[in-house]
Amino acid sequence: MIKRYGIFLIGLTFMSLGIVLIIKSALGTSPISSVPYVLSLALPFTVGQFNFAVSSLMFIL
Repeated sequence: MIKRYGIFLIGLTFMSLGIVLIIKSALGTSPISSVPYVLSLALPFTVGQFNFAVSSLMFIL
């Protein structure tokens, strides 16, 4: 069970890194990462932190 959560957290980290690189290269965002991107513009957290939180919330739900 711990291994599954570890793989999940590593996957979310790489996904967040990819999204941030796409945003920084001015290619735009995908629909799933637009919510974390907008929240990062309004609040003092990063896109990666919000993406991690939103993805975790969707996983829990």
